[in-house]
Amino acid sequence: MLSVKSKLFFHLIETAMNILKNKDSGIRNSTQENSGNERGMTLVELLAVIVLIGLIATVILRGVGGASDSAKARVNMLRMEKLRTALSNYRLEYSTYPESLQGLIQPSASARSSGKPFFKFADAEELKDAYNQEFVYKVENNGRGYELTSFGRDGKSGGDEADQDVTVRP
Repeated sequence: MLSVKSKLFFHLIETAMNILKNKDSGIRNSTQENSGNERGMTLVELLAVIVLIGLIATVILRGVGGASDSAKARVNMLRMEKLRTALSNYRLEYSTYPESLQGLIQPSASARSSGKPFFKFADAEELKDAYNQEFVYKVENNGRGYELTSFGRDGKSGGDEADQDVTVRP
């Protein structure tokens, strides 16, 4: 089923195509011979087509912009889930969560003191959200819990839609 935007988009294209189809050879200048039946596009008709093309472009760009925000929100959730798994693996290995997210890519004090070899649990670029901002990570309950937060597109606490905060816990 087509959405209202899609129907409007196709109607605008159809209207523009009808205007162009009814004009046989486009704009004519005053030096060309006119047989009476043939006529070129007037300036008003040309402007109408340009306006229609602008409206079509606006509808398309709005749809793409909204899809982009939605896609980034999904990517953000996937990154947070991946970090949740990395943090769980770290805790299984060292019996505590790292003091900071940097502890997933380089040995922290607790990892070094354990005497176990260190393996990276994440890459540096995975420590940023889909909006290229650092995740906010807080260790809770003496290393037995944590809170991982992304402040969304605006990077500030609070907000709606793409600016909405997302927090995960173990």
